[in-house]
Amino acid sequence: MLIIRPVMTLARAIHREERAQDVLEFALLTPFVLFFIFAIVDFGVALGASHQVNHAVREATRAGAVGADEAGIRQTAVDQSLELLNGAALVCPMAAAEDACVEVTWNDGPDGNLAAGDVGDAVTVRANYRYRLLNPFIAWLSFAEIELGACADSRVELQAATPVDKGWDCTS
Repeated sequence: MLIIRPVMTLARAIHREERAQDVLEFALLTPFVLFFIFAIVDFGVALGASHQVNHAVREATRAGAVGADEAGIRQTAVDQSLELLNGAALVCPMAAAEDACVEVTWNDGPDGNLAAGDVGDAVTVRANYRYRLLNPFIAWLSFAEIELGACADSRVELQAATPVDKGWDCTS
């Protein structure tokens, strides 16, 4: 009995020290774990927004191919983007205060005439969207905004009412 009591006291003291070490390790590692969890979720949301902008541009290009005018094409892009492109500027690149832009142009094809927007020519839609990261740990860094962009071309099937060739396509 005389030997067991000091051994038990020593075992309790060691166990208390280990418990404090566990709490300290948890407190030191929690911010890093939360940072990585928030970063993964944030970049996942940004990837989803990128896919949505790509989808909106493809649908808007298709609307232009079947005869929609520029306003109709822009509205299709906004409608298909789940409001990401809502209030988009008419000209890209965006100004500092803007979060999105949508541009539309028709390109004269190899048909020999000089008029853009005829059947067989191309309609091109380009959109950019500025995504601001939600992660509170990196919101103050220089890369806290990501500019997402998409561009699509489609062959014109029905001539639009007022096509305007602005001199660019997805390759420029």
